Amino acid sequence: MIQNNAYIELMKETKQLENSVSKISLRLKTDQQLIQAFLDGNKESIGILVERYQRQLYFLCLRILQDHEDSLELVQKTFIQVMEKLYTLQNHNSFKTWLYRIALNLCHNFLREKQNYNKALSHLSLESSGSFNDPVIQEEQSLLLKEFLEELTEKQRNAILLRIYHNLSYQEIAEIMDCQEVTVRSHFHLGLKKLAGKLKKCGLTL
Repeated sequence: MIQNNAYIELMKETKQLENSVSKISLRLKTDQQLIQAFLDGNKESIGILVERYQRQLYFLCLRILQDHEDSLELVQKTFIQVMEKLYTLQNHNSFKTWLYRIALNLCHNFLREKQNYNKALSHLSLESSGSFNDPVIQEEQSLLLKEFLEELTEKQRNAILLRIYHNLSYQEIAEIMDCQEVTVRSHFHLGLKKLAGKLKKCGLTL
C-alpha cells in the first residue's frame, strides 16, 4: 500500500513537471507560433499571450478609463474577443496591433455607452515629457495638459497616447487606428502642435 501511494505521488510529480516543462516551452514561442498552436487546438497557448500582453493592455485601458475595475473588465473582454475572433486574423504578424485596436475600441465604446467620455478624458494622466525639474511646475503642466487634451480630436488623442505611452511606431498605430501612416503622423504632430500652442500661452512648453 505504501508502495502504491509512493507511486501515485511520483506520477503526480511527474505530471506537474511535464506541465511545467510544457508551459516553459510555450513561453519561448513567438506570438505567431502561439497563435498557430491555439488554432491547432492548444488552449494553453492563449494563456501565454494573456500573460504577455495583459499588463500593457491594462495600463492602456486605465489611462483612458481612469478606473481600476473597469480596466480589468475591458482587458478580460479584449481577450475574450481575441479567443472568439483569432481565426479571422489573416496576418499573424499584426497580432499586437490587432490586439491594441480591439482594446482601444472597447474602451471608447464603453465610455460612449456610459456617456462619460469627456469626464474620463479630463482625468487622463499624462506625465510631463519636458525637462522641468521643479515638481510644482511639473504638476502645473500636467494639469494643463489634461485640460488641453480634452480639446483634441479622438484620433489626435489616440495617436499621442499610443505613441508616447506605449512607444508604438507610426506604422503600428496606423494599423490600430485603421488608417494610413501619414495620417497618423498628421494626427500626432497636429495634436502636439495644438498642445504646445496652448501651453506656450501659459508660459510653459512640452
